[in-house]
Amino acid sequence: MSDVTLTAPAGGGIALIKEDDLGDILAYLQASWTVKAGVANPYSGLRDPTSAKAALAALLAQTSYPLLELHIPVWVKFTLGFAAFSTAALTNTITLFNLPAAGVVHAIRMKHSTLFGGGSIASYTVSVGISGNHTKYAAAFDVHQAVADTAFQISSTVGQESGANIVAITATATSTVANLNAATGGSVDIWALISRTS
Repeated sequence: MSDVTLTAPAGGGIALIKEDDLGDILAYLQASWTVKAGVANPYSGLRDPTSAKAALAALLAQTSYPLLELHIPVWVKFTLGFAAFSTAALTNTITLFNLPAAGVVHAIRMKHSTLFGGGSIASYTVSVGISGNHTKYAAAFDVHQAVADTAFQISSTVGQESGANIVAITATATSTVANLNAATGGSVDIWALISRTS
């Protein structure tokens, strides 16, 4: 059984809830959904914990309704492998997720489970940001280093990109000596703590 971490809406601290409780959370989300013209309730019919987790992840890709109706910061996980960044260049920027209008990034956590490397690659880093500022939310993290329980990075830059428009949050990979497509392995988990203010 896994845990899901939520920032408490009042009183401070972090609340850890069990996966079994996600069904109750979904029921609350279904009941509290604010009706919007032409937009179906995205929580409707999702009652089990597995569907609840999938729904939260799927909402990140949506642009027609709010991501977080309850305005509570939530950790959302993305896993990227070496193939996602593979290109015949030393750097590559991809979209990690779409931050909705009035969305807020509170923190980013990165931890790799497999070392990124291959060929003549001498170093390999991953950062998180936006177009024009690829390290705004997380500085370059060394994913070429040996995997260890203590090899991770947490960045606490808080930012809101737009009150009216969706903005892509990006992940940028950078290698040295050899291009990114020389990599033959690597996987990194990127957790984003996000909320919505309206």
